Amino acid sequence: MRRSRVTIALATAAMLLAFGAVGGVAAAGGTGGTLEGPTWVLTSYDKGGTMTNVPADVYADATFKGGRVNGSAGCNVFNGSYTASGSALTFGPLATTMMACGPAQSDVETAYLAALGKSATYTATADTLTIYDSSGTELLRYTAASPTAITGVTWHLLGYNNGKQAVVSVISGTDPTATFGTDGTVSGNATCNQFTGPYTTTDATIKIGPLASTLMACADPAQQDQETLYLAALQKATTFQVQGKHLEMRDDSGALQVDYTSTAPTPAATVAPSPSPSPTPTPAASMPAATPMPSSAPQPPTTTSDSTSGGSLPSGLLLLGAAAVVFAVLVRRRGLGDR
Repeated sequence: MRRSRVTIALATAAMLLAFGAVGGVAAAGGTGGTLEGPTWVLTSYDKGGTMTNVPADVYADATFKGGRVNGSAGCNVFNGSYTASGSALTFGPLATTMMACGPAQSDVETAYLAALGKSATYTATADTLTIYDSSGTELLRYTAASPTAITGVTWHLLGYNNGKQAVVSVISGTDPTATFGTDGTVSGNATCNQFTGPYTTTDATIKIGPLASTLMACADPAQQDQETLYLAALQKATTFQVQGKHLEMRDDSGALQVDYTSTAPTPAATVAPSPSPSPTPTPAASMPAATPMPSSAPQPPTTTSDSTSGGSLPSGLLLLGAAAVVFAVLVRRRGLGDR
């Protein structure tokens, strides 16, 4: 009896294990696949336990190569290490740039980076990538990006590789650009000077340079450094990816070299003393009619002696003066008569 119970228990355990392997707990999470190759564009992410679509005006991605992962987190770019073994996928510490972001970009970026930190398994096919946590809950969902043309757009630089394994933001108030012509020429503003040179593309690969620029010295040494490093990073790029209004270029190792947007930056606000406004002449036709002065207002002196006009001398004084004149005339005549 005891042997039969043991046999039944072992058989039951085997059945449970088999069931789990087919569709139960053991099968939860990812099944592995090939990570390297495409740029994976984030389409949805876990936000408070709910898979949420990435807004249309926000772009985030990930590119895997040689144990390194790089990408846009929604506004800032990130890079770091990853380990993939079978279906297991974990990420090492990730470094990011520190650009200020809008509310929608910040929401995606915060949730995206947090989800990467919880990664445990993944499933990758030719077109999709899904990342799960240790309980098998879906965290991130991507699609493989298709190469897109880079011509016909003025690209405004957001960040560039400073040659020290870090991507830094452009200096506020500057607008380095790049425009890729259909004639195989790239040109733009390097920061202070204009540059130009050849480029070629094949699918998602690109070769840029050599680049030539004008030789005007920048007034600010920091701007001069930015210009030099930007042109150097641009010529190191070997791959590119366009997604909506966003363009990234990377080198052979997958390190981000330049990061662009097709949206022109808003000019930096400047604080300057406001000039006193000049009086605006009013057309004569629209001038208001003169307003009569109130009766209590002081009246200007007049030269009239009319008592009803409010003259400067009372009428009594005028009569007295006239009488004095007549009296003087009479006295004079009398005196002449006495002689």
